Amino acid sequence: MVREEAHRVAAAIATIALVVDVPLVVIGGGIGLNGSVLLDPVRTRLAQLVPYPPRVQISELGDAASVIGAVCVAARTAWPQVVSARLATALATAMP
Repeated sequence: MVREEAHRVAAAIATIALVVDVPLVVIGGGIGLNGSVLLDPVRTRLAQLVPYPPRVQISELGDAASVIGAVCVAARTAWPQVVSARLATALATAMP
């Protein structure tokens, strides 16, 4: 079962790696929780599928990876809007 799952994960990574030159793939979530068992077989299979395989690592964030990523994207998007709006308001009220 481990080998079959590792082959599926490696095939998914290979599909992306053959189209986009990614230097690193980070595996998280449920698959990442089993990284100690899956990581070596995924790397081995990926090396068979792709001439220049990316580095594969397990996320250090565990189950929280997708939530933390979503929060980071939201903050990165909202921050300029919030700062710009407050700055514009402050400038508008400060001008005589």
